[in-house]
Amino acid sequence: MKEKKGRGNAFLAAFLAGLLFVGCVMNVQLARTPVSRYVSGEMGFSQLVKEIKGAYAENVLGKTSFVELGGAMARITGRHVYHGVSVLENGMLDREWLSPTDTRELGREIVGMKNLLAERKTPFLYVQVPCKVDVGGELVREGVAHYGLQDADELMQGLLADGVEVLDLRPTLTGCVEDVERYFYRTDHHWNADGALLATQTVLSRLSSLLGKALDERVLSDGQWERCVYEDWFLGSHGKRVGRYYGGVDDLVIRTPRFETAMQMQIPLHDVCLKGSFEEVVLRQEYLDAPDYYEENPYCVYIGGDYPVVRHQNTKAPNGLSILLIKDSFSLPVEAFLSAAVRDLEVMDPRYYREGTVMEYIGAREYDAVIMMINPSVFEDAHYKNLGV
Repeated sequence: MKEKKGRGNAFLAAFLAGLLFVGCVMNVQLARTPVSRYVSGEMGFSQLVKEIKGAYAENVLGKTSFVELGGAMARITGRHVYHGVSVLENGMLDREWLSPTDTRELGREIVGMKNLLAERKTPFLYVQVPCKVDVGGELVREGVAHYGLQDADELMQGLLADGVEVLDLRPTLTGCVEDVERYFYRTDHHWNADGALLATQTVLSRLSSLLGKALDERVLSDGQWERCVYEDWFLGSHGKRVGRYYGGVDDLVIRTPRFETAMQMQIPLHDVCLKGSFEEVVLRQEYLDAPDYYEENPYCVYIGGDYPVVRHQNTKAPNGLSILLIKDSFSLPVEAFLSAAVRDLEVMDPRYYREGTVMEYIGAREYDAVIMMINPSVFEDAHYKNLGV
């Protein structure tokens, strides 16, 4: 029986390889112009390779089919790492963490910002967002490099040593394998709405301790939020690289409040100001019309995407706080949920802000607290290492 199964897999792999070869032949014209320029001496070999790769990435006929076929072949042949994506022990997809990150420069910037805020008597909280593995590392396959846990440990140890208030979300959201499966998407690197809501609850609870006053946390309790699941709706960031047949697809989880909201959201970059209920303001309904695995990113159903600055106001918020949240993409749903709990919430993504540094933006503004909330995949991003300290 095993021999027949092996022959069947070999035949299918050969068939898929043949389809890939035909596709390459069909797209050979994409290389003609770069090759002609190389032959004529207009550019060197490295530029030739770059232009051919760009042409195939942008203009290849049947691009999606190539991704699907390649992923199917990789799965059939048992590849646990493919196209920069690794398969965890439970079948979920994760990024390939090839090397550790030197977190010292990032740590110095965060400590410097904390110190400047302390001079203004503004409380600061660093929140460590988990990477998509359990804290015990059981999900990482033997022989596969993964430095996300190590990087986060090193950064937090340095911050704590310099007196930074740190909230580590990893024990809460990735304490065991079952937590990862419950709170993270299968084919994406982000947490789902259940994980993001739990993260927001945990952050608000720590804020209460940090500020030394009781905050109303009931608005973020699980029972206050409807849960809706759109089945087979979502192909995540990893899934788009390797296709549906390598790691499957995800259900999209949506959480919306059961209580009344009166909200406003401003996106200065696009001169947008939305007013209304939670659903009308922070939930982007266009991602809920129909699934589109390769052209849409339904993870952005909250807020609509990452912007330099977003400003929220909620006149019915139970907590009259003014908060600045410094974020990466993990905080999109957190931003939405937190906007239901506090009166004023400003959100900055340093990767896209081009009008100065974080501290220059803060300027003379007054906040009850500043929160920095990032995950290990952005530790190397230079924009988080230039906070203006």
